[in-house]
Amino acid sequence: MSTIRGYVIPAFVLLGLLALFATWDFGEPRRFHGMAIPFGTTALKPEASLPVWHEVRPGYSDDTWKYDKSEPVNEGVPPWNTREDMNKKLRDSNRKSTQRVLDQAWSTFCTPAGRVKLAGALDSYFGRRQQEEQQYAQRWGKEGADYITREWQTADDLRIERLVEETYERGYLDLHDLRPTVAQRLAPLLKDSRVSGQPCKP
Repeated sequence: MSTIRGYVIPAFVLLGLLALFATWDFGEPRRFHGMAIPFGTTALKPEASLPVWHEVRPGYSDDTWKYDKSEPVNEGVPPWNTREDMNKKLRDSNRKSTQRVLDQAWSTFCTPAGRVKLAGALDSYFGRRQQEEQQYAQRWGKEGADYITREWQTADDLRIERLVEETYERGYLDLHDLRPTVAQRLAPLLKDSRVSGQPCKP
């Protein structure tokens, strides 16, 4: 009798539970963006999207994975927006690389490789400068425009402008080598400059 109670009855109970589990209709698994959701888990709404870290704002709702879009995404005008530290580093790197090119011997700019290098450096420097001046004004109005103007008027920026003027006046810089937008950007800077010679002519 003890054998029946200890082994046989539990065995029948276990077999009954297994049979019930095998015949249970779970239906189709729920899915979220194509992924099967385990049973017993509350699925997100199909239209919901998972936020990336910088999208989490006050008003965020855990049940919908969304945030209140009335909250401003930008953390403030420069220099307080989140990307400004990186932009400052990129400006500084651009200045240094441009100065290294302009500090080379004048004769360097008479070779095809030297002309390409000079044009590339000026395209990169003045192209980025012009782009930021436009973008900051469009995004933050006068406050953004005033800020970015000051950012591009450091002692290094003024030195680059003087070196460009001198390179042009000595005849080592041909504006036709530059992108049209950059050449137009340099026009006000060089309007009073006079080319004194053509040292690269054979």
